[in-house]
Amino acid sequence: MKGFTRSIKLMRYLIVFMQTLVLTLLFASVPTLAVTGPEVAQLLNNRYKNTVSECPVNKPAYFCSGVLVHGSQGSDTFWTHDAASIQSGAERFNYLRADLDTRQLSQKNGIVFSDSFTAIGVGKSLDVLCAYPFEMTVSGHRPDHGCGLPTATNTTQDPSSCAALGISDASSWLTHFQQQTQQPEQQCSLSSRVAAQFKASLVAHQLIDSEWAAKPNLLQIRNWDAQAPERLPLQGLFYDTTQTGALLDAQKDQRDYFTATGEWLPVLRMDLNRAPDAVFGFNTQDQLYAGYQVASRLNARYANTAAACQGDTPAYNCSGVLIRTTDASLDFRAWNPSPGSIQRNGVSFSYMRADVYVPKLAWAKNQGLILKELAAPSAHPLTVRCAYPYDGATFYRSDSCNAHSSAPQTSIPCAEQGITDEHQWLAYFNALASKHTLCSFTGETIPFDVSLKARALLDPAVQREQNEIILAKWPQDIGEQLPLEAFFYTTVAAKPNAVFFQKDYFLHTGRFLPVVGVDLSATDGSVFSFNPDDQISPLSASVKEANGNTLDPVNAEDSLTVVVPSNIGLLPDDKLKVTWAGAPGTPAGGSYTSDESLVSAGLEIPIPYTVVAFNLGQSVTVTYTVIRNNVESPASIPLSLTVLPLSQDDLLVSKPKILQAANNGEGPELDLALANPDVELRIEGWPHMAKNQYVWLRLRGEKTDGTRHDYTVWKAPSRVTPSEYDRRYLKAPVPYSYLQALRDGSVLSVEFKAALSQSTDESQAVTFPLRTYTVHGQVLPFPPSVKEADGTTLNPIDAEDSLTVMVPTSIGLLPDDKLKVTWAGAPGTPAGGSYTSDESLVSAGLEIPIPNTVMAFNLGKSVTVTYTVIHHNVEPATSIPLSLMVLPLSQDDLLRAKPKILQAANNGDGPELDVNTLTGSASVRIDSWPHIAAGQYVWLHLAGTKIDGSDYERTLWGDANGSRVSDKWVSDGFATNSTASLGDLQGLRDGSTLTVGFKAAFDQRNVEAEAVTFPSRTYTIRGKQE
Repeated sequence: MKGFTRSIKLMRYLIVFMQTLVLTLLFASVPTLAVTGPEVAQLLNNRYKNTVSECPVNKPAYFCSGVLVHGSQGSDTFWTHDAASIQSGAERFNYLRADLDTRQLSQKNGIVFSDSFTAIGVGKSLDVLCAYPFEMTVSGHRPDHGCGLPTATNTTQDPSSCAALGISDASSWLTHFQQQTQQPEQQCSLSSRVAAQFKASLVAHQLIDSEWAAKPNLLQIRNWDAQAPERLPLQGLFYDTTQTGALLDAQKDQRDYFTATGEWLPVLRMDLNRAPDAVFGFNTQDQLYAGYQVASRLNARYANTAAACQGDTPAYNCSGVLIRTTDASLDFRAWNPSPGSIQRNGVSFSYMRADVYVPKLAWAKNQGLILKELAAPSAHPLTVRCAYPYDGATFYRSDSCNAHSSAPQTSIPCAEQGITDEHQWLAYFNALASKHTLCSFTGETIPFDVSLKARALLDPAVQREQNEIILAKWPQDIGEQLPLEAFFYTTVAAKPNAVFFQKDYFLHTGRFLPVVGVDLSATDGSVFSFNPDDQISPLSASVKEANGNTLDPVNAEDSLTVVVPSNIGLLPDDKLKVTWAGAPGTPAGGSYTSDESLVSAGLEIPIPYTVVAFNLGQSVTVTYTVIRNNVESPASIPLSLTVLPLSQDDLLVSKPKILQAANNGEGPELDLALANPDVELRIEGWPHMAKNQYVWLRLRGEKTDGTRHDYTVWKAPSRVTPSEYDRRYLKAPVPYSYLQALRDGSVLSVEFKAALSQSTDESQAVTFPLRTYTVHGQVLPFPPSVKEADGTTLNPIDAEDSLTVMVPTSIGLLPDDKLKVTWAGAPGTPAGGSYTSDESLVSAGLEIPIPNTVMAFNLGKSVTVTYTVIHHNVEPATSIPLSLMVLPLSQDDLLRAKPKILQAANNGDGPELDVNTLTGSASVRIDSWPHIAAGQYVWLHLAGTKIDGSDYERTLWGDANGSRVSDKWVSDGFATNSTASLGDLQGLRDGSTLTVGFKAAFDQRNVEAEAVTFPSRTYTIRGKQE
């Protein structure tokens, strides 16, 4: 059943594929312009709305859905590859679709590629190499056509990089991206050849939040042959209607492509904020080639000599051409009525038609504007008030259509004089002493036609003076509402003036009107002509350090220069000022307006490069203003300049580092055993570093229990100080106690951000390359304690029965962690003075007993106590040591072992020894002492005075016989020595003192000088009388 379902699905895919192929072949079989601009816009909107997961025959979605666009770059032709693309072998594209929330692209205009099926159908190349969910700066040295990771090279046929990391879906991609602290330059690329992975790139684009989703994505497409633009699978050119100046740049691309190929591409409007079925649109007026249509319409109207139009309306509603001359000036708009025209309620035009000879225009001027036929729809319709077959010198008429001031009787309107046909008028006109004092016809159908016929009756010499048609005045500054059709020039010298009108109109209305040539002497009916090369070029400023419309901030580290174009008719004593307007919301430091400077001083105007830092990754507007005779012109067509973000490569020099790590901080490891407590973090200066930029510096690590262990070094309002700026680096101490708590073998990340825009909002800060270290030689932050001790001092009496090492509870241990403790004896102590426990589970307890026998070896010495944590079988981590002072045993502590002769008074505890009562050798007893142990060497001495006054000394235990504590001694609790002979004792002088001395070597070394001396016992001898 599954196989059957799969077959049905495949058949459906094949049917759709064949349908697509048929449509593609039909599309490819007709000339480019056979598909109209509106049809192209509809096709793109349909693809934009299509949100399929994959296309027929398991092809990725871009084969049949969505729209591939590529931004134009600067003054070069759009098909020319820039340096980075040449180096990588690929161009950057964006993919637009209704299920993506992208709202604005980095470039304001560019090209639109067809889908892959269409490209295949017309035999053109479209090789999509990989997909990134988010746009980034692809450096030329990024491997695999810009699809690889910065530090890796892919050896597979698919150049995408995610698969090598085990990433093939949106969730795993997002996890990896977040691990890279959401740095676009560190994202991996998903396959554009596997439908599921390409779909994953679209899903991942939407997963973070609305701010990220509004950003563009990025597709890498293999470079094309830049010498053959006609081989590109193009469907049109787009411009973003929300960005100033975009239309002119798109028209430049349109003209460049026409010049190179002889074909016109449609210019399409794009607004990503509109409904999916209206994102792309077409307007004939936006097309550069529309000028041909305008010229054709003008010639057709010129040839149309109808006396009236539909509905018996005046001829000017459908035939002839209303044309007005004016001056090119910064002081006024060409389409505004002059003050005199307003005062007289009359704006002067001439009317040209094949049957109306007009060999020159008013004031012999050679440039001006042309109206549409007045029946054309218009937001502000215009009204013809009157018509003069000959120049009416309306300057001398108070209401333009009324009497002339020098002949008030004979110059009143023709109708008032009973003149109603052309013959009457000719007789009247010939009789006038001054031809300029003629009467006017009204603008109604028959009177207007009579005015035309009357002019045709004039002698050719008289007809050299133009006619004059008076239109009612209109409000100022409503250019976009007027029925304007074109600007014109009649001589080559006047062409720049016409272009000036065109530019001025575009600046004030955002609309494009063509410039046409007017040949007043043409006899073939081609009075009006259009030439694409006559049209306005984007006469915006340029930035010397930029590459067209893109500025790499690294190229503007030392200078930033605005260049004013030289071909705009400047005079040496004109003045210039330039404005760099930062992106919306940018602080004041991101914008700048220069002082005025003379043109003679140069067209390259330096501005502070500090404005760059405030606008990284944003679009700024650069304009210039001309001041002539103290009159300031409108600002120029703006240059929309994209300031690239600083790439991670640009910031590598400022990658934060811990100087005490390997290779002076550049290495991969941080050995805590080698790092002294004075640990220092350093960040070298970065491109566009400035005083008062806010900074964030964080350490992120992991404790032994696996919990996060983070430390914030800086956060706003921490900022770059003047001294840090001057020395070009930042530094900060790192608490050693923080590092000590890190798990051995864990990764320590050092994160640094700087707000180059000087915003305190961390989300606006630039994230620098992440530094990571593998931590080794972990020292746990808290030492152990000894239960029987008083802090760092241990009285051996308190450890007679037990000795317990206690591991602190505050170090985040897990139940299945293991512990072992070490008691390290003082240097030179025999092996019995040290001990390391076996491993034990944390769940078994944190109090670990050790043999108290180690005490005896370390009396009066300092020992070291540590614990070691074994976490999931990784390399063990050892704690900070406890330095423990073991006190010596005091004489009071040893009183219990004070030696005694059992035959002395009170069983040896009395003060006298009566030798006369002895019947044999005396017995000396020593009871056990604290920390007695088998094997401890002992010394027992007797010292007294003989009867003859000489010294008496006798060693009962000592070096000669290697006397040591026996197991029996330990178990019995005492030992006796019965080698003090009766004869020796009876030879002692009566009344003398006999001293019994005892020593024991707690450290079990046979060195009497180092042994512990116990309290001695003295007896008064009672013996034979001398």
